[in-house]
Amino acid sequence: MDKSKQLDELVESVESILARLPEEATPGIVALREELDKAILDTWTAVSRERAERSAAIDEFSQSLSEALRANRWIILCAVVALSGAAGFIAARARRRNFRP
Repeated sequence: MDKSKQLDELVESVESILARLPEEATPGIVALREELDKAILDTWTAVSRERAERSAAIDEFSQSLSEALRANRWIILCAVVALSGAAGFIAARARRRNFRP
């Protein structure tokens, strides 16, 4: 469960508890409601900010990866070919060992 769903459930729980309080606007109840509203707003702001920062970090990583791939495409191609060749060689040796008469 992600943080926004947890926060939704918490807000629903708090609202149901507040609904049980008497409707008279005593200073204590009014202060409690205002404090809870402020805490919920602050928490939603923090969750939204965290989500935006995470999205920005992913975008920055993908852009730097894309730039690295563009700058070094021949080196990467050579590495992929070398790794493929090594994997093929290892597979052929393993197959030869397993199928000896």
